[in-house]
Parts: sequence; C-alpha cells; structure tokens
Amino acid sequence: MKLFFLCAFFSLSTAFAQGIVAVANITKIQGAATINNEPVEVGHEITAGTIIKLAKKGDYLDIKFQNGHKMRLMGVTV
Repeated sequence: MKLFFLCAFFSLSTAFAQGIVAVANITKIQGAATINNEPVEVGHEITAGTIIKLAKKGDYLDIKFQNGHKMRLMGVTV
C-alpha cells in the first residue's frame, strides 16, 4: 500500500511539473485573448507553462485557481 501511494504521489507531482494537470480555469473574458495561440473560451483550463496573450489595452481575463484564489489579467500597451 505504501509503495502504491508513493508511486501515485510521484506520478501526480510529475504531471504538475509537466503542465498536464489544470491549475486554473477562465471564468470571464472581456475582449480578445489567446492561450498558446488558440482562442480562449470561458471554462478553458490553464496548465503550468501556459502562454496567455490579450489583444489590446482594456481586454482582460478573470481566472480562478483550483485552490479558490482569483486573479484578473489585463491587457496593456507596450
């Protein structure tokens, strides 16, 4: 039983490290955005290493993490 638990733990931690397991979800979108160059929709899962781009100033995404924390990403002009 202990060996199974250790194997499962290491498999799960490897999945997190490789970005396979979702760490957050998109809850609201204002404007245009992409995740890894794909259009974003509400409910889209975000994994570690995800690249999020917002098209212009004023666009934003609301994100809810699996632990319950929330964050808003806003587009800026560079």
